[in-house]
Parts: sequence; C-alpha cells; structure tokens
Amino acid sequence: MIKRIRIAIDHGNRNIKTVHTVFTTGISESDMSPGRGIDYLEYNGKFYVPSNRRILYQREKTADQRFFLLTLLGIAKELELNPNIEKGDLI
Repeated sequence: MIKRIRIAIDHGNRNIKTVHTVFTTGISESDMSPGRGIDYLEYNGKFYVPSNRRILYQREKTADQRFFLLTLLGIAKELELNPNIEKGDLI
C-alpha cells in the first residue's frame, strides 16, 4: 500500500536535523561495505558512512553531492524510526 509521509530535514552547517535525529554533517565514502552494526548508505555502488568530521561551512550546499547524500541518510533514519512503515513498504 502506498503511504504518504512528510520528512522535514534542516540542513545546518554543523548538523543535519530531522524530527527524531540530529547528526553531524560529515560523511565518508568507501568502496567496501562497512562492518556490522555501522549505519551506512549505499548509493550508486558506493558506501557512505556518517562521520564526526563535519563538512566545512558551505553557503551553497548543492555545490557537490555531500549534502544530498546526508539528506538521503536523514530520510533513511526517519523511515527506520517510523512505526507506520512496515517491512516490505520500502524497496
């Protein structure tokens, strides 16, 4: 069943904030899957892991894809915490 959900994300220069999470605007890229128990995002054949080393101040956050990847990570974190989303709702 298709469900509608709104996910608010605040793209700060120090933190990404959603309704239920706050995490640093740092992200590292790897070709290999991270170890078990580590949060990561798989996108276009790469693995992205949140990092505590924040991105330096950027006035224009669309200059590269890092803030886009952080947005996807924020969406994933919110969907994981949403009790209305069941296994199989997302592909």
